[in-house]
Amino acid sequence: LRAMVGLELSFGSIGVTAIGTGLRDDTGTNHPLGGQLVVRSSLVGPPSIMGHRDHIERVELSGTIGLREVTSLVARLRGIARDPSAKALVVTFDGVSAGWATLEELRNEIIAVKKTGRKVFAYMVSGTGKDYFVATAADKIYVDPAGGVRLVGMAGTTMYFRGLFDHVGVVPQFEKIAEYKTAPEQFTNTGPSDTAAKMQNEMFDSLWDSWLTHVAEGRKLSKADVQALVDAGPYVAGDLAKDKKLVDEVAAPDKVAQLVATEMGVILPVGVPPTERPDRWKRPAIAVIYVDGDITDGASRSIPFLGQSLAGSETLVNAITAARNDPRIGAIILRIDSPGGSALASELISREVFATRGVKPILCSMSDLAASGGYFVAAGCELIFAEPMTITGSIGIFYGKFDLGGLARKLGITTDTYKRGKRADVESLFRPYTDEERAVLLDKLRYMYSRFIGAVAEGRSMKKDEVDAVGRGHVWTGTQARGVKLVDKFGGLGDALDEAKRRMKISLDTKVQLVELPNVPTSLLGKLLGIPGIHASEQAMSLTDLPVIKDFLRGVPASLLAQPDAAQARLPVDLIWE
Repeated sequence: LRAMVGLELSFGSIGVTAIGTGLRDDTGTNHPLGGQLVVRSSLVGPPSIMGHRDHIERVELSGTIGLREVTSLVARLRGIARDPSAKALVVTFDGVSAGWATLEELRNEIIAVKKTGRKVFAYMVSGTGKDYFVATAADKIYVDPAGGVRLVGMAGTTMYFRGLFDHVGVVPQFEKIAEYKTAPEQFTNTGPSDTAAKMQNEMFDSLWDSWLTHVAEGRKLSKADVQALVDAGPYVAGDLAKDKKLVDEVAAPDKVAQLVATEMGVILPVGVPPTERPDRWKRPAIAVIYVDGDITDGASRSIPFLGQSLAGSETLVNAITAARNDPRIGAIILRIDSPGGSALASELISREVFATRGVKPILCSMSDLAASGGYFVAAGCELIFAEPMTITGSIGIFYGKFDLGGLARKLGITTDTYKRGKRADVESLFRPYTDEERAVLLDKLRYMYSRFIGAVAEGRSMKKDEVDAVGRGHVWTGTQARGVKLVDKFGGLGDALDEAKRRMKISLDTKVQLVELPNVPTSLLGKLLGIPGIHASEQAMSLTDLPVIKDFLRGVPASLLAQPDAAQARLPVDLIWE
């Protein structure tokens, strides 16, 4: 009988393993055959019987935070809330850039850490309004003596191009369903219609009230006091910020460590504990499928140099199908940050969502935007989560073209068209629609709108006339949307994950594997960058690094750039807001 006995002692990234081998003969006598000693050193180690040292976790929020980064941050913060060795959390801020609903979601996750009894500290050198909004979730806020807090409120800008078009001889021609679908106004008007202005003001009132409420509750101030401080901005120096109770202390980084130690009553190391070796193959799996950017036909892709993402129907349909058919995956969460786009592409994705219902749980987690085509996709999910500051709704559709005939004539360009078929040149950019063609186009839009509200009615268990009453292109905040039954619950990705676990009938404490789909698309430039000798980064080469160009491009719908010939189920405007 041959036997082998081993013992491994693991201390995080360092481990020692001893193995001995022996043989027992027919007489029962044991004979040692040898052994080996293995010393391991690695960045990732298995769980140790010693456990992690007590420590203070540190999370940095800076720069642009996209959908996938939010997933990582939510998982990190939830892990901190469960880690018995994590005694507190320090969050540092350095110009975070994200939508208000994303910031609201991260803020709520920080509050969840605080509710476990752990203290949370925030530190910033010179905090922006977005930094400060999230920081107010902390127990204590520290600001550097050289910095302060910049409070400028919330502003939005819409660009209107009609004056430019008139100047150069371009005639925009659009039809829409219905009165609140104000997207074409960017091209047909020199300013907002009364309907658009009313809707925008109602939306901003809702968003601003959420902002004031969160900050006031976090700092134990009245909303009126916070409003007065914002109006007295934009910049509040450190000492004044402390006097006005916006922050707790003015301190350099070395002093912050002392302040934290005083609050904790003990000096603990600040950092991240060793990462444990993943055991994902043992865990239940939940798919998180990202609908990120303007929705278009075909494959997902990015627009080189413009820094914009396109969510392709082909890519997303394949991702949903793969997740539905994968026996490892117990539930699916659609994570949406999209203003909409192609109506056809949105319906194709929506159809796949409905096909998944009843096969396995499929839920929706809205981020900053889930409007128009983005809502079309969400409507088929069994449950919809949104933040109060999410922008959603905009159930409507529009279509049109630009008649460039006048511009061509100004440039001395003439055309000669040959056609077979009465309307073969209906989409020509060198002539306008006829009245008959516009009537046919409007009939097509009515049919597509009927399909849109039909899908929403089925998904939300509403009557079509009920959907139409809250549709017609109307944009809602998450707070408003919940009131008109377009959203089920307030919450972010973490809340959707908890609900997915409930529907999978597993404990909320069960660790799960997150299967993130689809794979990150590679743009044409990204493929070129794989050629030897080409090393420049796509981000570094992005034209959107120039503020003026960035603001201009944000005012032009990416889906309209990518598919000008597609009917659009898209958010009315791209607000440039801070």
